[in-house]
Amino acid sequence: MAIISFSALSLLLFARLSAFTVGILVLSWALHFKTSFLPHTHSQEDLIYGLLHPLLMVIGFILISGEAILVHRWLPGSRNLKKSVHLSLQGLALACGVFGIWTKFHGQDGIVANFYSLHSWMGLICVSMFGAQWLVGFLSFWHKGEVRMTRVRVLPWHVFLGLYTYGLAVVTAETGLIEKLTFLQTKGKVLKRGTESAIVNGLGLGLALLGGVVILVAVSPKHQIPKSKIMPVLFQVLLIEQQDGNAAKVSLGTNLYCVAVISNQLLHHQNCVAVIFLKLLFLEEPAAPRVKSVKYPGPNPVGATAPTRLQVAPPLNFAISSAQH
Repeated sequence: MAIISFSALSLLLFARLSAFTVGILVLSWALHFKTSFLPHTHSQEDLIYGLLHPLLMVIGFILISGEAILVHRWLPGSRNLKKSVHLSLQGLALACGVFGIWTKFHGQDGIVANFYSLHSWMGLICVSMFGAQWLVGFLSFWHKGEVRMTRVRVLPWHVFLGLYTYGLAVVTAETGLIEKLTFLQTKGKVLKRGTESAIVNGLGLGLALLGGVVILVAVSPKHQIPKSKIMPVLFQVLLIEQQDGNAAKVSLGTNLYCVAVISNQLLHHQNCVAVIFLKLLFLEEPAAPRVKSVKYPGPNPVGATAPTRLQVAPPLNFAISSAQH
């Protein structure tokens, strides 16, 4: 089960509170100020499409995709379960984004008449990038036929482009709010210090805050170890002795885990042995590697008469084991 620190839990709760506030504000704007979304054609169908656009793009696209990003930080269970939930939520967000753009371009004026502003350009680019990102994520991380090495290379780009696309979606929504509010104020339909202006401005602030919190949670450390255990630790990359006797250094190109051991200072002052197994880039557990043992380069623990050899039993999970002498 995932270990969530108090600070991480606080960020998650703050992200949920921000998302809830954004949802309430956009619902209030769409339901209580319908006249602001009334098109010049005064068609009931166009009014419905005009109301659906902000609801789908904010609640369906931004809020759901943000929740999909946070899945890996709070959802317990296996990695496959987390990936399936993440993929499903992102697919739902993509569907909402595509339908949200369709509602905007479905009016009688057509696509060309609506494709003129920076907001519309950024919206099309954002949804297109989101769709490509979802497809690459499906093929690279969920399809069982993909090679692990390919997933290792794609993962950093997948994470970066995912967060970039999410940030771009928030910025696109901000440009849409500015464009809509400026148009309404110019036409004299909305007072500059009126209730609707306050709601729209609050929605913009809420989106900016939500985007920052979601990205902060996504890049924050997943697990936290007490400082008393990690301050005196000097992490070292060891050489793994394979079954054929050849030594190979652990790297990103391998399916082995990076093994870190505490320094000689920790052994001398605390008389304990701690072995920390870290998974590289949150990879899945590979098949049992052909590893006999790990040679410990430091001095022998108290009472040992031969060089210490720490046996490695796959699969390795993130763990901390200590033995007091």
